[in-house]
Order: sequence, then structure tokens, then C-alpha cells
Amino acid sequence: QSCSLHTLNAAIGGKVVSRESFGDFAASFMPKWDPASADLPLDEQRRRADPTLSMDGEVMAGFLDYLHGQDMLDGPAKLAVRPAALEDQWRPMLSGIEGDRAIVGLYDQNGGHGHFVSFRRDEQDAWWLVDSRGVEWGESFDGVKGTEGPRHEQISPADFVARLNARQGEPKLGTIELITMGAPKEPAVIAAADEELRGPAARGDRPDVA
Repeated sequence: QSCSLHTLNAAIGGKVVSRESFGDFAASFMPKWDPASADLPLDEQRRRADPTLSMDGEVMAGFLDYLHGQDMLDGPAKLAVRPAALEDQWRPMLSGIEGDRAIVGLYDQNGGHGHFVSFRRDEQDAWWLVDSRGVEWGESFDGVKGTEGPRHEQISPADFVARLNARQGEPKLGTIELITMGAPKEPAVIAAADEELRGPAARGDRPDVA
């Protein structure tokens, strides 16, 4: 139930993001995401920031921007949102991705949170899906059933969404989020990143949001 963490790490290419570091950031980001949360007790804020619960693409993009600010990624993150019913809007967005990595968030027609997956482009310009759950779409996006182990499949983001749109039955795909990001810096930087990111969580501090 931590697809946000697995997706971020798969997109970056290493075990960079921990539950503690992401939850710490999400709690600091939450007042911007949900202004009413500022009035909640701290324990409740942190519970809502738990990445094992539903998480919004804006928070994930904000975390990637934080990593960019820490000089771990070579570019900032960008978030784009399109309705799944309008192919002339989402297909150009998913077909025109620059760089070699991206994150796609899927939501049902009722706005319920579904799932995040990563895509990585190889040296032959082929896209690969990295799906932490190996999902089989069930009766709802929130109740997806996991297969044995993650899924690693050669398919483009646009073709992946087209396949979901073409499936019969419910749920129907409603909204698509695309998060693009910079590539990671030197491997040594990424290798040390998890320890650095664990620092704020261990101390109880919160990283600043730009």
C-alpha cells in the first residue's frame, strides 16, 4: 500500500525515498495542499501524510522539487492533469514526454485515488512500465488486486492509458496526472540521499517548502 514510495524510487532509480522522509515532507506540504489541515492536531496531520494512504500528485511533485533543491535531481518536477475522456488532450501530453522518466497517477471518474506507476525510457527510446503492485484492475481503483510481484513491461505511457480506457466494466478512468522530473545526479549522491533524507525525520524537523 505504498505505491507513492515505490513509484518515486523506481522513477529515481534507487532506494532514495523512505516512508519517514516522505511523510515528513508531506506533513510540511499539507497546509498548501489542504489549508484546513493547519488546524488539525500534529498527530492527525502526520497520519494524513502517511504515504501508505492515498497521496496526491501535487505532493509527489513537490517532494521531487525538494530533491531538486537538495541537488539530487538535475531538474524540477512538473505536474500536468488531463481528463481521461478527452484523448486529444491526454495523448499529446503522454506522447510528448521529455527526458527518460515520468510518473503517471490514475484516478477514477469519482475522483477517487487509484494508483501511481513509473515509466523509464531505455537507450533504444523504448518506454518501460514499472508497477509496484502488478495490478489487476478490479471493482474499484482503490481496491486493485495485486499479482505476484511487481510488473515490468515494455509499453509507452500513452498506450498504457489507452489500454485502461479500452477495458470493459467499471471503474472508468477519470483523471490522469503526469509528473515529469529531472534525472538523478551522480550515483554517489543518490546512494547517500536516503541517509540525508532520514535526518529530518529522525530529528523531528520538517524540510522547508519552497
